[in-house]
Amino acid sequence: MKLKNLILIENETMAHFGEAKIVKTLAGKYKLVGGSEQDRDDAQNWIAMFCPEIVVEIVPAGSCGHLGLPWRSRGL
Repeated sequence: MKLKNLILIENETMAHFGEAKIVKTLAGKYKLVGGSEQDRDDAQNWIAMFCPEIVVEIVPAGSCGHLGLPWRSRGL
């Protein structure tokens, strides 16, 4: 297998609300990342209406990395 064909997927964006994103990690956890306070409120209202069974961790804007998730080194 050639390295150019290798695709690493760490998380999946489920929805956008302005600058806020709901992402699902490989571990199956949901995170609300970035956005303004209004964007996060809109996302939380949507979650409450359409996905009340999921638990979402709120990651403040500008915390870690471009998605607010911990950066990991990949030894390729």
